Amino acid sequence: MVPRSELVPIPGSYRAAVSDAKRIGKANPKERIQVSIYARQNPRSLGTSETLNQAGLEAPNDRRYLSKEEFAETYGADPEDVEKIVAWAKDKKLKVIDSSAAKRRILVEGTVADIESAFGVELNEYDHPESGRYRGREGEIHVPAALSGVVEGVFGLDTRRVGRPRNCRSRALPTPWREFENLKRGHEAKKQKRTLATPSAPWAGTFFPPRRRATASARVVFQRQRISHIGAASSA
Repeated sequence: MVPRSELVPIPGSYRAAVSDAKRIGKANPKERIQVSIYARQNPRSLGTSETLNQAGLEAPNDRRYLSKEEFAETYGADPEDVEKIVAWAKDKKLKVIDSSAAKRRILVEGTVADIESAFGVELNEYDHPESGRYRGREGEIHVPAALSGVVEGVFGLDTRRVGRPRNCRSRALPTPWREFENLKRGHEAKKQKRTLATPSAPWAGTFFPPRRRATASARVVFQRQRISHIGAASSA
Protein backbone atom coordinates (compact mmCIF):
# COMPACT_ATOMS: atom_id res chain seq x y z
CA MET A 1 0.00 0.00 0.00
CA VAL A 2 1.19 3.52 -0.82
CA PRO A 3 2.19 5.43 2.35
CA ARG A 4 -0.56 7.77 3.53
CA SER A 5 1.99 10.58 3.63
CA GLU A 6 2.09 10.53 -0.19
CA LEU A 7 -1.71 10.70 -0.51
CA VAL A 8 -4.23 13.49 0.04
CA PRO A 9 -7.70 12.88 1.53
CA ILE A 10 -10.74 13.70 -0.60
CA PRO A 11 -12.84 16.36 1.17
CA GLY A 12 -16.14 14.98 2.44
CA SER A 13 -15.11 11.35 2.09
CA TYR A 14 -14.82 10.63 5.83
CA ARG A 15 -17.02 7.79 7.01
CA ALA A 16 -17.49 6.94 10.66
CA ALA A 17 -17.97 3.47 12.08
CA VAL A 18 -21.55 2.19 12.07
CA SER A 19 -22.98 1.72 15.53
CA ASP A 20 -23.86 -1.88 16.47
CA ALA A 21 -21.84 -3.18 13.50
CA LYS A 22 -19.43 -6.01 14.28
CA ARG A 23 -16.20 -6.31 12.34
CA ILE A 24 -15.82 -9.86 11.06
CA GLY A 25 -12.46 -9.50 9.35
CA LYS A 26 -10.65 -8.09 6.34
CA ALA A 27 -12.30 -8.22 2.93
CA ASN A 28 -11.04 -10.90 0.56
CA PRO A 29 -7.97 -9.27 -1.06
CA LYS A 30 -8.43 -11.31 -4.26
CA GLU A 31 -12.09 -10.37 -4.78
CA ARG A 32 -12.63 -8.12 -7.79
CA ILE A 33 -14.87 -5.09 -7.32
CA GLN A 34 -15.88 -2.11 -9.44
CA VAL A 35 -15.46 1.48 -8.32
CA SER A 36 -16.73 4.73 -9.88
CA ILE A 37 -14.37 7.70 -9.80
CA TYR A 38 -16.00 11.08 -10.38
CA ALA A 39 -13.99 14.03 -11.68
CA ARG A 40 -14.64 17.70 -11.07
CA GLN A 41 -16.64 19.83 -13.48
CA ASN A 42 -14.56 21.40 -16.21
CA PRO A 43 -13.12 24.48 -14.44
CA ARG A 44 -12.98 26.37 -17.76
CA SER A 45 -16.77 26.15 -18.09
CA LEU A 46 -17.76 27.26 -14.59
CA GLY A 47 -18.45 30.82 -15.71
CA THR A 48 -20.61 29.58 -18.56
CA SER A 49 -22.64 27.30 -16.28
CA GLU A 50 -23.25 30.13 -13.80
CA THR A 51 -24.48 32.34 -16.63
CA LEU A 52 -26.80 29.57 -17.81
CA ASN A 53 -28.12 29.06 -14.29
CA GLN A 54 -29.05 32.73 -14.17
CA ALA A 55 -30.68 32.39 -17.60
CA GLY A 56 -32.82 29.61 -16.15
CA LEU A 57 -34.66 32.26 -14.14
CA GLU A 58 -36.00 33.81 -17.33
CA ALA A 59 -39.28 32.92 -18.98
CA PRO A 60 -39.16 29.62 -20.93
CA ASN A 61 -39.65 31.38 -24.28
CA ASP A 62 -36.69 33.67 -23.59
CA ARG A 63 -34.24 30.93 -22.57
CA ARG A 64 -31.49 29.47 -24.71
CA TYR A 65 -31.39 25.70 -24.45
CA LEU A 66 -28.15 23.76 -24.84
CA SER A 67 -27.60 20.98 -27.29
CA LYS A 68 -26.37 17.61 -26.04
CA GLU A 69 -22.81 18.47 -27.04
CA GLU A 70 -22.95 21.93 -25.43
CA PHE A 71 -24.37 20.46 -22.22
CA ALA A 72 -21.56 17.89 -22.03
CA GLU A 73 -18.93 20.56 -22.69
CA THR A 74 -20.39 22.89 -20.05
CA TYR A 75 -21.26 20.51 -17.23
CA GLY A 76 -18.94 17.60 -18.03
CA ALA A 77 -15.35 17.06 -16.96
CA ASP A 78 -12.23 18.33 -18.62
CA PRO A 79 -11.01 15.57 -21.00
CA GLU A 80 -7.46 16.21 -19.74
CA ASP A 81 -8.59 15.48 -16.16
CA VAL A 82 -10.20 12.24 -17.32
CA GLU A 83 -6.99 11.22 -19.08
CA LYS A 84 -4.98 11.88 -15.91
CA ILE A 85 -7.30 9.70 -13.84
CA VAL A 86 -7.28 6.93 -16.44
CA ALA A 87 -3.48 6.92 -16.62
CA TRP A 88 -3.18 6.82 -12.83
CA ALA A 89 -5.75 4.01 -12.53
CA LYS A 90 -3.88 1.87 -15.06
CA ASP A 91 -0.63 2.55 -13.23
CA LYS A 92 -2.30 1.17 -10.09
CA LYS A 93 -3.20 -2.11 -11.88
CA LEU A 94 -6.86 -1.13 -12.19
CA LYS A 95 -8.79 -2.04 -15.32
CA VAL A 96 -10.62 0.92 -16.88
CA ILE A 97 -14.02 -0.36 -17.98
CA ASP A 98 -15.49 2.97 -19.06
CA SER A 99 -14.51 6.62 -19.06
CA SER A 100 -16.75 9.53 -19.99
CA ALA A 101 -16.03 13.23 -19.79
CA ALA A 102 -19.75 13.96 -20.25
CA LYS A 103 -20.66 11.81 -17.23
CA ARG A 104 -17.52 12.90 -15.35
CA ARG A 105 -17.10 9.23 -14.43
CA ILE A 106 -14.30 6.69 -14.76
CA LEU A 107 -15.42 3.14 -13.97
CA VAL A 108 -12.57 0.90 -12.87
CA GLU A 109 -12.23 -2.68 -11.70
CA GLY A 110 -9.58 -4.35 -9.60
CA THR A 111 -8.87 -6.61 -6.68
CA VAL A 112 -9.62 -5.44 -3.17
CA ALA A 113 -5.89 -5.35 -2.48
CA ASP A 114 -5.19 -3.07 -5.46
CA ILE A 115 -8.16 -0.83 -4.62
CA GLU A 116 -6.95 -0.45 -1.04
CA SER A 117 -3.47 0.43 -2.25
CA ALA A 118 -4.73 2.96 -4.80
CA PHE A 119 -7.07 4.87 -2.50
CA GLY A 120 -5.32 4.40 0.83
CA VAL A 121 -8.27 2.68 2.48
CA GLU A 122 -8.85 -0.54 4.41
CA LEU A 123 -11.88 -2.60 3.45
CA ASN A 124 -13.39 -4.96 6.01
CA GLU A 125 -16.40 -7.24 6.31
CA TYR A 126 -19.00 -6.21 8.89
CA ASP A 127 -22.21 -7.66 10.25
CA HIS A 128 -25.10 -5.49 11.44
CA PRO A 129 -28.25 -6.72 13.22
CA GLU A 130 -30.50 -4.82 10.78
CA SER A 131 -28.45 -4.29 7.61
CA GLY A 132 -26.87 -7.73 7.61
CA ARG A 133 -23.40 -8.41 6.26
CA TYR A 134 -21.63 -5.84 4.12
CA ARG A 135 -18.21 -4.63 3.01
CA GLY A 136 -17.32 -1.30 4.54
CA ARG A 137 -14.64 1.18 5.40
CA GLU A 138 -13.82 3.80 8.01
CA GLY A 139 -11.98 7.07 7.65
CA GLU A 140 -11.19 8.97 4.46
CA ILE A 141 -10.49 8.09 0.83
CA HIS A 142 -7.14 9.27 -0.53
CA VAL A 143 -5.70 10.14 -3.93
CA PRO A 144 -2.26 11.34 -5.06
CA ALA A 145 -1.49 15.02 -4.64
CA ALA A 146 -1.53 15.43 -8.42
CA LEU A 147 -5.23 14.42 -8.44
CA SER A 148 -6.23 16.44 -5.38
CA GLY A 149 -9.18 18.61 -6.38
CA VAL A 150 -9.50 16.73 -9.66
CA VAL A 151 -11.19 13.68 -8.12
CA GLU A 152 -14.34 14.72 -6.28
CA GLY A 153 -15.65 11.33 -5.17
CA VAL A 154 -15.14 7.58 -5.23
CA PHE A 155 -18.15 5.28 -4.92
CA GLY A 156 -18.52 1.52 -4.65
CA LEU A 157 -15.91 0.81 -2.00
CA ASP A 158 -18.50 -0.41 0.48
CA THR A 159 -21.79 -2.21 0.11
CA ARG A 160 -23.64 -1.03 3.17
CA ARG A 161 -27.27 -0.11 2.66
CA VAL A 162 -27.73 3.64 2.64
CA GLY A 163 -31.49 3.87 2.02
CA ARG A 164 -34.71 2.25 3.04
CA PRO A 165 -38.18 2.08 1.44
CA ARG A 166 -40.67 4.68 2.63
CA ASN A 167 -43.78 3.23 1.01
CA CYS A 168 -46.71 2.54 3.35
CA ARG A 169 -49.34 -0.06 2.65
CA SER A 170 -52.92 0.46 3.72
CA ARG A 171 -54.62 -2.17 5.87
CA ALA A 172 -58.00 -1.45 4.29
CA LEU A 173 -59.52 -4.30 2.29
CA PRO A 174 -60.68 -3.52 -1.26
CA THR A 175 -64.45 -3.52 -1.49
CA PRO A 176 -66.29 -4.01 -4.81
CA TRP A 177 -68.69 -1.22 -5.74
CA ARG A 178 -71.77 -3.44 -5.69
CA GLU A 179 -70.89 -4.86 -2.29
CA PHE A 180 -70.17 -1.41 -0.96
CA GLU A 181 -73.61 -0.21 -2.01
CA ASN A 182 -75.31 -3.05 -0.16
CA LEU A 183 -73.37 -2.67 3.06
CA LYS A 184 -74.52 -0.29 5.73
CA ARG A 185 -71.46 1.83 6.40
CA GLY A 186 -71.64 1.93 10.16
CA HIS A 187 -73.45 -1.11 11.53
CA GLU A 188 -72.36 -3.76 9.02
CA ALA A 189 -68.75 -2.58 8.85
CA LYS A 190 -68.38 -2.84 12.63
CA LYS A 191 -69.89 -6.33 12.61
CA GLN A 192 -67.39 -7.59 10.04
CA LYS A 193 -64.51 -5.66 11.64
CA ARG A 194 -63.42 -4.31 8.30
CA THR A 195 -62.17 -0.89 7.30
CA LEU A 196 -64.14 0.27 4.29
CA ALA A 197 -62.53 2.61 1.81
CA THR A 198 -64.99 4.90 0.07
CA PRO A 199 -64.51 4.43 -3.68
CA SER A 200 -64.10 7.61 -5.67
CA ALA A 201 -66.06 6.34 -8.69
CA PRO A 202 -67.88 3.18 -9.84
CA TRP A 203 -65.58 2.83 -12.84
CA ALA A 204 -62.33 0.95 -12.27
CA GLY A 205 -59.18 2.94 -12.94
CA THR A 206 -60.80 6.36 -12.73
CA PHE A 207 -60.18 9.18 -10.29
CA PHE A 208 -62.21 12.25 -9.44
CA PRO A 209 -60.89 15.19 -7.40
CA PRO A 210 -62.93 15.94 -4.23
CA ARG A 211 -64.97 18.70 -5.87
CA ARG A 212 -65.91 16.54 -8.83
CA ARG A 213 -66.50 13.38 -6.83
CA ALA A 214 -69.83 14.56 -5.45
CA THR A 215 -70.94 15.64 -8.93
CA ALA A 216 -69.96 12.28 -10.40
CA SER A 217 -71.82 10.38 -7.68
CA ALA A 218 -74.90 12.55 -8.23
CA ARG A 219 -74.77 11.79 -11.95
CA VAL A 220 -74.61 8.06 -11.24
CA VAL A 221 -77.67 8.25 -8.99
CA PHE A 222 -79.53 10.37 -11.54
CA GLN A 223 -78.71 7.97 -14.39
CA ARG A 224 -79.82 4.95 -12.38
CA GLN A 225 -83.08 6.66 -11.40
CA ARG A 226 -83.63 7.62 -15.02
CA ILE A 227 -83.03 4.06 -16.22
CA SER A 228 -85.42 2.71 -13.56
CA HIS A 229 -88.03 5.25 -14.59
CA ILE A 230 -87.68 4.34 -18.28
CA GLY A 231 -87.87 0.64 -17.48
CA ALA A 232 -90.99 1.09 -15.40
CA ALA A 233 -92.63 3.20 -18.13
CA SER A 234 -91.85 0.64 -20.85
CA SER A 235 -93.25 -2.25 -18.82
CA ALA A 236 -96.48 -0.41 -18.00
